[in-house]
Parts: sequence; C-alpha cells; structure tokens
Amino acid sequence: MKDVILTDNIYAWADHSRKQYLPHIFCLAGNVSFVLDGKPYIANKNDCIIPSSESSACLITPSEDFRCKVMLLSNDFVRNNAPDSSYRIVGHLGMIQNPILSLLPSVMETCLHNIRLIGERAAIPYHTFYNEILRRSFELFVFDMYDIHARQGDFRPNNAPQAQILIRRFISMLQEGECRTHRSPSYYAARLCITPVYLTEISQSVTHHSPTYWIDYFTAEEIKKQLADKSLTLSDIAYQFDFSSLSYFSRYCKRVLGRLPSHLRS
Repeated sequence: MKDVILTDNIYAWADHSRKQYLPHIFCLAGNVSFVLDGKPYIANKNDCIIPSSESSACLITPSEDFRCKVMLLSNDFVRNNAPDSSYRIVGHLGMIQNPILSLLPSVMETCLHNIRLIGERAAIPYHTFYNEILRRSFELFVFDMYDIHARQGDFRPNNAPQAQILIRRFISMLQEGECRTHRSPSYYAARLCITPVYLTEISQSVTHHSPTYWIDYFTAEEIKKQLADKSLTLSDIAYQFDFSSLSYFSRYCKRVLGRLPSHLRS
C-alpha cells in the first residue's frame, strides 16, 4: 500500500479501496457538495476539506467547473509520522466539528507547494533517507495546517454545543496529565458532573471514540515520555502511574503500546 496518493479525481475520496487513507481535498475551482456522517456540506474554491479518518463521505456532487487536488495519506503513515504536538487533538476535534477550512489564495499556494513536495519525496523510494525526508516534508505540511486551523479558530469551546464543551474539558484533563493516576471514565464523568454513560455517549458522538480510547491514548503518550528517561526504572514508572505491580504495568503497555516496556527501551 502506498503511503501517499495524489490525484485530481474527487471521487477517489469515496473509493472503497481507499478506506485506509486520510484524504485532504483542496478545491481549486467551482464547488462540491457532499454528505459526511449524515451532515450536508458545500465546499467552494479555496476551501480545504479534511474529514477525520473515521468519517465516511457520500453523495459527492461536484459542479461542472469543479477542480481539485486530492492527497490521500495512509492511516499507518499518518499514525507513525504525525509530529508530536499538543495541538494534534485540538485539530482532530475541530475537524470533526467542521471539516472545511477556508483558505486565502496565498495560503492555498503554500498548501499546494507542500503537497507537491510530499509527492516528490514519495516518488523517490530509492533515496537513502527516504523515510526521513518524507517524514520531514509531511511534518512541514502538518504544522502549516495546524497554523491555519489555529488562526481561524475553527474549534471555539465558548460557542460550541454543551457536549463539545464537555469533551474539550475531558481532553484538557487528560492533556494535563491526570491520566497518570486516573484511568477510569467514571472519574472524569464525576469531575464533569455527568454520568459515565453520558460521557461515553458524547465522546462517541463528538470524537467517534470512547472515553477509554482517549484515556489510553494520553496515558500511552505519557508512558513513552517516561520510558525515554533512562534514569527511571520500570518500577519507578509503574509507581508514578499508580499501577499495583510491575506485571500489571507491563500488561497495560503490551495492550496500549503493542510491546512490553522493556522492549520499548531496547
């Protein structure tokens, strides 16, 4: 499976063979209507469409003069190469709320330059440092997209529906490190003054993932940071994260990180 696919065909977005890809659609002329997770949208010239990887599009209807550039990135490539940034989750939640970004013409040119660079790097797999140069070009693209999203403020907690405000508060608690010692959804539900069932419902609705998914996600990120500190023993880290035993900590790492903590350090 290719890491990157560039095409001018908007219908590649809905191609069943591309379900393992995250699309980025840059509208160059005309407009396109579509339905995403049951909601209708219209994107116009100089708009960028970035649906979440869990979203499925249908009823894609371009105007006669519609032109676009589509970049499809494999989910594995995105997962393994996305830069480590606290804005990643904010951006993810924001794009679930509204998958369309409106770009200034100059900003559109920057984006097109970045995806051309990614395409050029992806086309030379024989390069000695292929993975490194492809990753760097992708990181540049991601940080430019983060900047666009942050400047536009597409995720506005103060103006969002109550469910989105609660989920943002839930994510903020995890980002602040509370997952180090609290990994039960009921703890966060109590902090938010809602029931665990309701937390699960709004988490699935707003982010397409359960509260446990996000708890494990942020706990895994914190564990990886601690494992990078070679001055800490595995027992020290297990204690910091309030695991009752080293074996329990090892089983948890195996589940959420795919490897035992001792192997992650080797």
